[in-house]
Amino acid sequence: MFVIAESKKDVTEYAEKVIDGRINKSLGFRVYQINQIRYEVTNQMKNVIVNFESRHYTCGKWQLSDIPCTHAMVVFKELRYQHCSAWVSSYFTMETYRSTYAEVVFHVPVPTEYEDPDEVMVVLPPLMDKRQTGRPKNHNCISSQGEGPTQKKCSRCQRIGHTSRN
Repeated sequence: MFVIAESKKDVTEYAEKVIDGRINKSLGFRVYQINQIRYEVTNQMKNVIVNFESRHYTCGKWQLSDIPCTHAMVVFKELRYQHCSAWVSSYFTMETYRSTYAEVVFHVPVPTEYEDPDEVMVVLPPLMDKRQTGRPKNHNCISSQGEGPTQKKCSRCQRIGHTSRN
């Protein structure tokens, strides 16, 4: 038989807010027990299967955030478990949080305290006189008032209406 541990973890304030929000969202959900480890949770929009043994949930939120989803919260409430924090990942415990900042964290100095190097090389932006290669020409411009379409002129015969290529 699958046993759910119910020991309370000391979780961060963020995890507590997420848990409380998910408990509040789960108020209108219904739970149907399939077997000892599988439950079906339904609301008006969809049905979700919660499997505690394989930790597989069809909504996928618990796998992404490592904090139990609203569907798991409903099952916890149905099973009368007091501490949903027991199922939160160890990433959100206060012990992990404190060990993250146990080392000294150096602050970034104020810009006025920056050290300027002796030789400063000024880098100018590239000249953009010519259109870059591979860029298409803009043929969709709207002509101004009094401006008409340009006529093609052949460079060989000097006639209007065609070019030397055709």
